[in-house]
Amino acid sequence: MARLSIITCLTALGLVQCATSPQLERHLTVREGEITAVSLQQGTTRLTLINHSGVTAEQADSARRNDPNLKVIPDSQVQELLDLLGGRGFFDIAGPSTETNSPAWIMVEHDKQPYLAASSFQTQEELTAWTECFNVIFSVYNANYAFTTSSMSADDLERESNQLNRSTQATRAKTIKKR
Repeated sequence: MARLSIITCLTALGLVQCATSPQLERHLTVREGEITAVSLQQGTTRLTLINHSGVTAEQADSARRNDPNLKVIPDSQVQELLDLLGGRGFFDIAGPSTETNSPAWIMVEHDKQPYLAASSFQTQEELTAWTECFNVIFSVYNANYAFTTSSMSADDLERESNQLNRSTQATRAKTIKKR
């Protein structure tokens, strides 16, 4: 059920983005087994999304020591996020750097190539694009689970949760019958 709501949120977000923006452009393609990460920094808080096939659970745990808000999500969702960012002009305002003095920035790292956009811009159009990209990343981040140490997928977790609920209900039913 939770997996369905994430997909529903992303689909709705994608539809809203498509309805209010130019056609989405694919600037980067997530490749299985290669790392693609999207980070959003605001002040001292960093939120990072990384594709599932690019890291093992051990690598994600290690990365999480430096980036405690790291979330590992399916490759398809990272691809959709990249496409949404491209449609909002992220790759037009981003530069090939990993350094900025700005307290708020967005970085996409793909194939060891960084794309960085900070919140300090010269034009209103650039600031608008950055703000829209910020909102897209924030929405996708909040719509996803936070676990990184499990090799279980969201579907596996949902099945385990359903099994635990059925077991609990059966135990309660037996207890009520004994009374």
